[in-house]
Amino acid sequence: MIALPAFLFFPLLIVFFISAAALVYLVLLQEPKQGGLSTSLGGGGGSEMLNARGQTGGLVRLTLYTGATFLFVAFLLSTVKL
Repeated sequence: MIALPAFLFFPLLIVFFISAAALVYLVLLQEPKQGGLSTSLGGGGGSEMLNARGQTGGLVRLTLYTGATFLFVAFLLSTVKL
């Protein structure tokens, strides 16, 4: 495993917290589906669970990139050698 130097810990930690806050904000900003969990578990909307690509706007794409950044920085933080 590659170990990153210790001077990268704090800049990566700042990026990690910013991406975590942005991810929470972007997820809460998106509009919910019609029925939510109750309709997909037994109500009238069984086909809604299979329709994962309902929204294809820029907000969903930005959320995806922010989540990928969050996971990548979390991986990098796990390799920092203090």
